[in-house]
Amino acid sequence: MYSEIFTKDVVEQQLTSLLERIEKELSKVDDLVLIQRDDGLSFETKYQFIMNLKTDNQVQKILLEQIIFYALKSEKFCPGTFDSTIQNIAEKRSNLRGGFDQSIFENISAMARRHSQIQDLDNLIFDQLTQKDPLISSIVKSAIDLSGFGGKISIQRSESSTPSVELVNGYTFYVNLGWDLSTCLLKPRIVCIDGYVESVSEIHHLLESFGETKETGLILARGFSNDVLHTLRINWDRGSLKVVPAISSFDLEGMNMLVDIATVSCGDVVSSSKGELISSIRIENHPTVDEIHVSPRRVVIRNKRGLERVKEHLNKLKEKREEKSEIEDVSRLIDKRIRSLIPNQAVIRIPNDSKAVLRTQLIDLALRKISFFTSFGVDESNNELKISGYFSQLFWRNILNIGGIIFK
Repeated sequence: MYSEIFTKDVVEQQLTSLLERIEKELSKVDDLVLIQRDDGLSFETKYQFIMNLKTDNQVQKILLEQIIFYALKSEKFCPGTFDSTIQNIAEKRSNLRGGFDQSIFENISAMARRHSQIQDLDNLIFDQLTQKDPLISSIVKSAIDLSGFGGKISIQRSESSTPSVELVNGYTFYVNLGWDLSTCLLKPRIVCIDGYVESVSEIHHLLESFGETKETGLILARGFSNDVLHTLRINWDRGSLKVVPAISSFDLEGMNMLVDIATVSCGDVVSSSKGELISSIRIENHPTVDEIHVSPRRVVIRNKRGLERVKEHLNKLKEKREEKSEIEDVSRLIDKRIRSLIPNQAVIRIPNDSKAVLRTQLIDLALRKISFFTSFGVDESNNELKISGYFSQLFWRNILNIGGIIFK
């Protein structure tokens, strides 16, 4: 917490000095030009540059934090407005001489229109992206075509010299593993248990079956004792048993995840409510899936045989979503389940070269804009300018207080 009180004259003097410096520095920076500062640091966008701007003056440090704070708020509300908000503040275009328009959000919301077709986004996003990097623009379009608006898109660095996009099928679930592990299980069996595995003896017969058949497996339960986790870890490290424990939470979300993963694997949940015992699990009752990509906080399951069953399951969830649309918590929970059960994921691979950071940022901005426009709509009369102006007004209103300023 800052406890100093600065007079308005001091604040205005230091703010003027800081803004002059920012405006001077920004005038040297183009969105797509790599620049190098005297201290040897390189920046590829105005965003990176301003976030790393340094000053030894205490007042200027606080003011710079406030400028970045409002620019980030603007960027969060409307992707792509960080730079323009900084520019507005630096050029002093958005002080309070013209009055403070508190109703701007309501006005924009009333005029906004959601965009759910790829062709609607051409003039909003892709025309500008094509000017900056035609290849990346084409790849982002292809990724959306492959994954659909409800699919997932991820970005990876590649040793290849050419950017590419690939559709990867997989159902993603966020779980905790028994230990940190990143691997791929080929043709594994999935066992879903609605219960806590307290002792090794409860699953001894199951582990023996895995050992005899030399199959890999994923056991998903509400929890495992330390003794069970220790036994599985030792056998994994030895290579004598390739079975991974995964933990779902002891709540409704955890129960739903067990059902969803069982659906994806074409299996069923072992539950005491059905009169089933953990000690009675038979490995042959739990089908294999194509593969599972395991990482410390999630598993990605691929199983072509489960497509029809998952489709039916999704339809039921969507019907339930419509029935419970007025209950926010329930709707949010169902939406999360639906996202996990959408198998399409487009992977964009970017060459790991000097353009990698810039291209990643271009893709990230384009995807965030698409998400914003499809979710909230857009006022086509230049709402980005209105939003950046609004938050730069907020900065000026909150900084220049009569009689002084207290920073907390």
